[in-house]
Amino acid sequence: MRTMRKGDRQAGMSLIELSIALGIISVLTAVALPGFVQWRADLRVKGAARAVSDALLMARMQAMSTGRTHLVTFDASVGATAMIEIADDGLPGAGNCAVDAGESVHRVGEIESVVWGTTVAQANTVQAPDDEGAFPSSMTNGFTFGDGDGAQPAKWVLFEPDGLPRPFTPTGCVVGEVGSGAGAVYLSNGRRDYAIVMGPLGTTRVHPWVGASWRP
Repeated sequence: MRTMRKGDRQAGMSLIELSIALGIISVLTAVALPGFVQWRADLRVKGAARAVSDALLMARMQAMSTGRTHLVTFDASVGATAMIEIADDGLPGAGNCAVDAGESVHRVGEIESVVWGTTVAQANTVQAPDDEGAFPSSMTNGFTFGDGDGAQPAKWVLFEPDGLPRPFTPTGCVVGEVGSGAGAVYLSNGRRDYAIVMGPLGTTRVHPWVGASWRP
Protein backbone atom coordinates (compact mmCIF):
# COMPACT_ATOMS: atom_id res chain seq x y z
CA MET A 1 0.00 0.00 0.00
CA ARG A 2 1.42 3.36 -1.09
CA THR A 3 1.62 6.06 1.52
CA MET A 4 0.56 9.58 0.37
CA ARG A 5 3.38 11.95 0.90
CA LYS A 6 3.15 15.63 1.79
CA GLY A 7 4.09 16.65 -1.75
CA ASP A 8 1.22 14.55 -3.11
CA ARG A 9 -1.27 16.30 -0.87
CA GLN A 10 -0.01 19.70 -2.01
CA ALA A 11 -0.26 18.67 -5.66
CA GLY A 12 -3.81 17.44 -5.12
CA MET A 13 -4.84 20.67 -3.44
CA SER A 14 -3.32 22.69 -6.28
CA LEU A 15 -5.43 20.82 -8.83
CA ILE A 16 -8.57 21.40 -6.80
CA GLU A 17 -7.74 25.06 -6.40
CA LEU A 18 -7.08 25.33 -10.13
CA SER A 19 -10.44 23.76 -10.93
CA ILE A 20 -12.19 26.18 -8.58
CA ALA A 21 -10.33 29.13 -10.09
CA LEU A 22 -11.26 28.06 -13.61
CA GLY A 23 -14.87 27.69 -12.56
CA ILE A 24 -14.91 31.18 -11.07
CA ILE A 25 -13.30 32.61 -14.21
CA SER A 26 -15.93 30.88 -16.38
CA VAL A 27 -18.76 32.32 -14.31
CA LEU A 28 -17.27 35.81 -14.33
CA THR A 29 -16.70 35.61 -18.09
CA ALA A 30 -20.30 34.54 -18.69
CA VAL A 31 -21.53 37.46 -16.59
CA ALA A 32 -19.15 40.07 -18.03
CA LEU A 33 -19.23 39.07 -21.72
CA PRO A 34 -22.64 40.58 -22.60
CA GLY A 35 -21.61 43.85 -20.99
CA PHE A 36 -18.33 43.83 -22.90
CA VAL A 37 -20.13 43.17 -26.20
CA GLN A 38 -22.53 46.06 -25.54
CA TRP A 39 -19.64 48.31 -24.58
CA ARG A 40 -17.88 47.56 -27.87
CA ALA A 41 -21.09 48.18 -29.84
CA ASP A 42 -21.62 51.49 -28.05
CA LEU A 43 -18.02 52.44 -28.74
CA ARG A 44 -18.50 51.71 -32.46
CA VAL A 45 -21.59 53.89 -32.83
CA LYS A 46 -19.92 56.69 -30.88
CA GLY A 47 -16.93 56.43 -33.21
CA ALA A 48 -19.25 56.49 -36.23
CA ALA A 49 -20.86 59.69 -34.96
CA ARG A 50 -17.45 61.28 -34.58
CA ALA A 51 -16.51 60.10 -38.10
CA VAL A 52 -19.56 61.86 -39.55
CA SER A 53 -18.74 65.06 -37.69
CA ASP A 54 -15.10 64.87 -38.78
CA ALA A 55 -16.10 64.28 -42.42
CA LEU A 56 -18.29 67.38 -42.46
CA LEU A 57 -15.52 69.41 -40.86
CA MET A 58 -12.94 68.05 -43.31
CA ALA A 59 -15.08 68.88 -46.34
CA ARG A 60 -15.67 72.38 -45.04
CA MET A 61 -11.98 72.99 -44.41
CA GLN A 62 -10.99 71.52 -47.79
CA ALA A 63 -13.48 73.78 -49.59
CA MET A 64 -12.19 76.86 -47.78
CA SER A 65 -8.50 76.03 -48.26
CA THR A 66 -8.70 75.00 -51.94
CA GLY A 67 -11.42 77.34 -53.19
CA ARG A 68 -13.21 74.34 -54.69
CA THR A 69 -16.63 72.83 -54.04
CA HIS A 70 -16.60 69.67 -51.90
CA LEU A 71 -19.41 67.14 -51.65
CA VAL A 72 -20.19 64.94 -48.68
CA THR A 73 -22.31 61.88 -49.37
CA PHE A 74 -23.69 59.34 -46.91
CA ASP A 75 -24.64 56.29 -48.92
CA ALA A 76 -23.16 52.80 -49.31
CA SER A 77 -23.88 52.94 -53.05
CA VAL A 78 -21.35 55.73 -53.52
CA GLY A 79 -18.54 53.26 -54.02
CA ALA A 80 -17.11 50.08 -52.53
CA THR A 81 -18.48 49.85 -48.99
CA ALA A 82 -18.32 53.56 -48.32
CA MET A 83 -20.29 54.92 -45.43
CA ILE A 84 -19.07 58.48 -45.91
CA GLU A 85 -17.31 59.94 -48.92
CA ILE A 86 -15.90 63.41 -49.56
CA ALA A 87 -15.22 64.49 -53.12
CA ASP A 88 -13.67 67.54 -54.77
CA ASP A 89 -16.27 68.66 -57.34
CA GLY A 90 -14.20 71.44 -58.86
CA LEU A 91 -14.57 75.20 -58.96
CA PRO A 92 -17.93 76.70 -57.92
CA GLY A 93 -20.39 76.45 -60.79
CA ALA A 94 -18.16 74.09 -62.77
CA GLY A 95 -18.93 70.82 -60.99
CA ASN A 96 -21.62 68.26 -61.76
CA CYS A 97 -22.71 67.49 -58.17
CA ALA A 98 -21.56 63.89 -58.53
CA VAL A 99 -18.73 61.77 -57.17
CA ASP A 100 -16.60 61.03 -60.23
CA ALA A 101 -13.61 58.74 -60.56
CA GLY A 102 -10.51 60.32 -59.11
CA GLU A 103 -12.38 62.99 -57.17
CA SER A 104 -12.58 61.26 -53.80
CA VAL A 105 -10.32 62.76 -51.16
CA HIS A 106 -11.56 60.83 -48.15
CA ARG A 107 -13.61 57.70 -47.53
CA VAL A 108 -14.80 56.01 -44.36
CA GLY A 109 -15.84 52.38 -44.68
CA GLU A 110 -18.94 50.85 -43.17
CA ILE A 111 -18.84 50.45 -39.41
CA GLU A 112 -20.13 47.12 -38.09
CA SER A 113 -23.59 47.12 -36.51
CA VAL A 114 -24.16 50.85 -37.13
CA VAL A 115 -27.08 51.99 -39.30
CA TRP A 116 -28.50 55.30 -40.47
CA GLY A 117 -31.52 56.50 -38.51
CA THR A 118 -32.82 56.21 -34.98
CA THR A 119 -34.01 53.24 -32.94
CA VAL A 120 -34.33 54.17 -29.29
CA ALA A 121 -35.45 57.73 -30.04
CA GLN A 122 -37.71 56.71 -32.91
CA ALA A 123 -40.88 56.39 -30.86
CA ASN A 124 -40.29 59.86 -29.48
CA THR A 125 -39.64 61.52 -32.88
CA VAL A 126 -37.87 64.32 -31.06
CA GLN A 127 -35.31 66.18 -33.12
CA ALA A 128 -31.88 66.79 -31.71
CA PRO A 129 -31.19 70.32 -30.40
CA ASP A 130 -30.69 72.91 -33.16
CA ASP A 131 -31.56 70.51 -35.98
CA GLU A 132 -32.80 72.98 -38.61
CA GLY A 133 -33.05 70.39 -41.37
CA ALA A 134 -35.73 70.85 -44.01
CA PHE A 135 -37.20 67.39 -43.35
CA PRO A 136 -37.37 66.75 -39.59
CA SER A 137 -39.77 63.84 -40.09
CA SER A 138 -37.03 61.91 -41.91
CA MET A 139 -34.78 61.68 -38.84
CA THR A 140 -35.85 58.06 -38.31
CA ASN A 141 -34.33 57.27 -41.72
CA GLY A 142 -31.08 59.05 -40.91
CA PHE A 143 -31.06 62.49 -42.57
CA THR A 144 -32.93 65.77 -42.29
CA PHE A 145 -31.02 67.55 -45.08
CA GLY A 146 -33.06 68.70 -48.06
CA ASP A 147 -32.06 68.55 -51.72
CA GLY A 148 -31.38 71.56 -53.92
CA ASP A 149 -35.04 71.88 -54.90
CA GLY A 150 -36.21 71.55 -51.31
CA ALA A 151 -38.47 68.77 -52.51
CA GLN A 152 -37.21 65.70 -50.64
CA PRO A 153 -34.76 64.48 -47.97
CA ALA A 154 -31.16 64.07 -49.09
CA LYS A 155 -28.18 61.98 -48.02
CA TRP A 156 -25.73 64.62 -49.12
CA VAL A 157 -24.61 68.21 -48.72
CA LEU A 158 -21.92 70.38 -50.29
CA PHE A 159 -19.58 73.13 -49.16
CA GLU A 160 -18.58 76.13 -51.24
CA PRO A 161 -15.27 78.00 -50.66
CA ASP A 162 -17.04 80.32 -48.20
CA GLY A 163 -17.35 77.32 -45.86
CA LEU A 164 -21.15 77.40 -45.85
CA PRO A 165 -23.13 74.21 -46.50
CA ARG A 166 -25.71 74.07 -49.26
CA PRO A 167 -28.16 71.40 -50.34
CA PHE A 168 -28.00 70.12 -53.89
CA THR A 169 -29.83 67.91 -56.34
CA PRO A 170 -27.53 65.56 -58.31
CA THR A 171 -29.74 65.60 -61.40
CA GLY A 172 -29.06 68.91 -63.09
CA CYS A 173 -26.75 69.96 -60.24
CA VAL A 174 -29.26 72.28 -58.63
CA VAL A 175 -27.61 73.99 -55.64
CA GLY A 176 -29.68 75.56 -52.87
CA GLU A 177 -29.38 79.01 -51.37
CA VAL A 178 -26.99 80.11 -48.63
CA GLY A 179 -28.41 79.28 -45.22
CA SER A 180 -30.47 76.33 -46.44
CA GLY A 181 -27.86 73.61 -45.92
CA ALA A 182 -28.46 72.95 -42.23
CA GLY A 183 -29.50 69.48 -41.16
CA ALA A 184 -28.55 66.42 -39.17
CA VAL A 185 -27.37 62.85 -39.54
CA TYR A 186 -28.78 60.23 -37.16
CA LEU A 187 -27.02 56.95 -36.32
CA SER A 188 -27.97 53.93 -34.24
CA ASN A 189 -26.67 50.56 -33.14
CA GLY A 190 -30.12 49.44 -32.00
CA ARG A 191 -29.39 50.40 -28.41
CA ARG A 192 -27.88 53.87 -28.62
CA ASP A 193 -28.71 56.72 -30.97
CA TYR A 194 -26.55 59.68 -31.96
CA ALA A 195 -27.35 62.87 -33.83
CA ILE A 196 -24.71 64.89 -35.66
CA VAL A 197 -26.24 68.33 -36.15
CA MET A 198 -24.85 70.87 -38.62
CA GLY A 199 -25.95 74.48 -38.47
CA PRO A 200 -26.37 76.85 -41.45
CA LEU A 201 -22.82 78.12 -40.92
CA GLY A 202 -21.32 74.64 -41.19
CA THR A 203 -20.49 74.04 -37.53
CA THR A 204 -21.38 70.63 -36.06
CA ARG A 205 -22.31 69.18 -32.69
CA VAL A 206 -22.78 65.55 -31.61
CA HIS A 207 -25.73 64.65 -29.38
CA PRO A 208 -26.29 61.20 -27.80
CA TRP A 209 -29.77 60.02 -26.86
CA VAL A 210 -29.67 59.28 -23.14
CA GLY A 211 -32.70 58.17 -21.19
CA ALA A 212 -35.54 60.11 -22.77
CA SER A 213 -33.83 63.07 -24.39
CA TRP A 214 -30.95 64.26 -26.53
CA ARG A 215 -28.02 65.41 -24.47
CA PRO A 216 -25.68 68.29 -25.40
